[in-house]
Amino acid sequence: MQRVGKRSPRVIWSSADALALKWLELNLSPLLPVHRACEPLKGHGGGPKSVQRLRALTAGPQAPYHWVCRTDIQGYYANIDKRRLLEQCEKYITDPALWSLLEQYVYYCVDLGGIIHTPKKGSPEGVHLAL
Repeated sequence: MQRVGKRSPRVIWSSADALALKWLELNLSPLLPVHRACEPLKGHGGGPKSVQRLRALTAGPQAPYHWVCRTDIQGYYANIDKRRLLEQCEKYITDPALWSLLEQYVYYCVDLGGIIHTPKKGSPEGVHLAL
């Protein structure tokens, strides 16, 4: 992964990395448990249905709620404990190739203008793989 830009840096994955991560996503999805309230996943009622449910709970004088809090999901992903994440996934993933790729994803490196950095916590930016 390479980070570019000074003011608002962007993350760039190579096409080979993107393809490998898509393969990882497709193979992990059926193996890992998903909470029924996890709306962003396909088939879990996310997007427009989430907005409709939120409106129903907050609109009008008889609504049970008058306001909602927005959470900092980026801050959440930036603080994931890598070791603990792998420990939680270990019981579901038995394929050595899949496990190796997952470890590489979790312990990713960032190239900051020639300086290689491996973050101690957090998950990589710019990847649609939510573990």
